[in-house]
Amino acid sequence: MRLKERLLKSLVLKDDAKHALVSICDDDLRSSNTQLSDACIIIKEFLTIVHVEKVTLLKSDENNKIIKEI
Repeated sequence: MRLKERLLKSLVLKDDAKHALVSICDDDLRSSNTQLSDACIIIKEFLTIVHVEKVTLLKSDENNKIIKEI
């Protein structure tokens, strides 16, 4: 649940709310005792937000490197 909370806090909607950008860093993963694969599972839920058609997971401590797009 902590990881989901952190992902929701970082959520930014672009392109008339069709594109959700979510960022995470290593500290988020450590403090929530999770792995990057857990974040990839959670971001799939963001596709249920009204109008969202695409979700991008970014690694904020690596110059916003794209980790996964769905």
